[in-house]
Amino acid sequence: MWEERVLENLLEVLKGVFSTQEEDYWKWRPEDNGLFLVDSMYKVLEKLIVWEDSWGDMEKKVWGYFWKGQAPLRVVAFS
Repeated sequence: MWEERVLENLLEVLKGVFSTQEEDYWKWRPEDNGLFLVDSMYKVLEKLIVWEDSWGDMEKKVWGYFWKGQAPLRVVAFS
C-alpha cells in the first residue's frame, strides 16, 4: 500500500523528464555554464545558513575575512 504512494510521488517528480541518447553529465545549477565553483557553493550556503540582512558591520567584516585567511583550505572548510 505505501509502495503505491511512493510510486505516485516518484512519477510526479519525474513529470517532464525525458530520455535522450546523449551522454550523462553533472551540472552545477547555480552557475550558467554548469561548472562547480567554490565561490558559488559559498554563496549557496550563505543563503541557506545565514541571514545577512540581520548582520551588523562587524559580522559582515568577519564573514568577508573568513575565506581570505592564511589557514590551509582544509582548515577553512572544516571551520
